[in-house]
Amino acid sequence: MGAKAETLAKQFEAKVQEATKLLDEILRAAPSKNPYDLASTMESSLKKFKYNQNVVGQCPPGMSVVECFATIRQGYCQYYASTMIVLLRKEGIPARLVQGFLPGTRDPRTGTETILASSAHAWVEVYFPGYGWQLFDPTGGGRSQNPPLAVGDPVASAQ
Repeated sequence: MGAKAETLAKQFEAKVQEATKLLDEILRAAPSKNPYDLASTMESSLKKFKYNQNVVGQCPPGMSVVECFATIRQGYCQYYASTMIVLLRKEGIPARLVQGFLPGTRDPRTGTETILASSAHAWVEVYFPGYGWQLFDPTGGGRSQNPPLAVGDPVASAQ
């Protein structure tokens, strides 16, 4: 590695110190290093952070969302999901951000479901070879809406 690359690597590491510490905590807590155990442990670890929709001004300008979240350990769904994705990818596990809405309120008379803008939400999908993309929602504060895992033998995803 050249001098410039070493300098950039040191600058990068200096900017993600808290995120690196958080990842180390999660790695120590995981029962094994297989991708599912890491994703599951990460999800449950992040759910312990405080859900807070107003984190303006709590981190210095220019700090990444992931480093901010790892530092103040509070935020809203985009903070939780972004952090989980970046940490999983750092471990070589494919992950992607999904954005949509939490379920609304269904009118039993008409069958119409009302979904409000305030129900906007972000979560994580993690790719497991042979199983495809699986949903994980690390958002704390009781906001996550993980469906129960399907019961039965796994069905391989399309190759």
